[in-house]
Amino acid sequence: MDNPVALFQSILQYVSKLPYDVREKACDSIQFLLEDYVKIFPPASTKTYTTIFTALRDIAGFYAKDKDVLELGPGFSLGVIFLAALSGARKAWAADLFPHNMGPDHDYIVSMYEHLEKNSRFLVTMDQPWDGDRLVGEIARLIEKDANGRFAFRKDKVEYLFPYSGEKLPFADESIDLSISCAAFEHFRDPVAVVKELARITRPAGLSCHTIDFRDHRNFSRPLDFLFMTEDEWQRFHQQSPSYVYTNRLRPSQTVSLFDSLGFSLVGVRPQITIPLEKDIKARFVPPYNAMPDSELETLVQVYVFRKDHGA
Repeated sequence: MDNPVALFQSILQYVSKLPYDVREKACDSIQFLLEDYVKIFPPASTKTYTTIFTALRDIAGFYAKDKDVLELGPGFSLGVIFLAALSGARKAWAADLFPHNMGPDHDYIVSMYEHLEKNSRFLVTMDQPWDGDRLVGEIARLIEKDANGRFAFRKDKVEYLFPYSGEKLPFADESIDLSISCAAFEHFRDPVAVVKELARITRPAGLSCHTIDFRDHRNFSRPLDFLFMTEDEWQRFHQQSPSYVYTNRLRPSQTVSLFDSLGFSLVGVRPQITIPLEKDIKARFVPPYNAMPDSELETLVQVYVFRKDHGA
């Protein structure tokens, strides 16, 4: 079947005929497969870059030029740090527990170039004037060719670090100007250790910007169901479940308090997704969630910008 839309529709039609419990698992698997594919697709990187770096510019007056930038947990894509380097970062790193299995860097570099060449509207968000010749020159500054003539990132400009967790990063004290993450922070099993490590490696007055997804990742259509479970029940559930669905269940004020306790001040917040609570659902939540303000529970996705306090 040559038509990809028709192929996808036929798959959904097949899935719709499965028994309910099987169908639910199949739909969850399709959802995560699609999300993972989107991560290697250049428009996903430009969207994430725009969300984070527009917030940094508007909230904190931050520009990447001549800064050292680190992304935690990028998954399959190096697109955001590629774009950070392209917008003038001195060096951009990505660190993850998992290898980025998007294929050779050559394919992604070519794909990103073709995407940017056709997307002049995005280029104007990158804090400097652009034209076709400028784009070629700036990309050339970040890449090199191997013996076979294929492109790879220059490691003094763009570098992927694997395997590293957020709890222990290979950076000297006070060596990073900006750390970022997109839909990764909620997956840290020890967020306290991660923020301690960010405090260690961030320069005084440096920034840490995180898009945090507060939803239950098992089923995004039921974003608060995991708040029905006690912490012991939640941990036991994950002893028999795939690790990708784990979330630490921190809510917005808990996240801000964590950063504040470890030497960061909140500079600003940009809401992305909120929903009204279902009637009577709050009474079914376990402590401490059942005592939280509605705003803590209605917030599903937000972008946070924190600044490391001087002398922290």
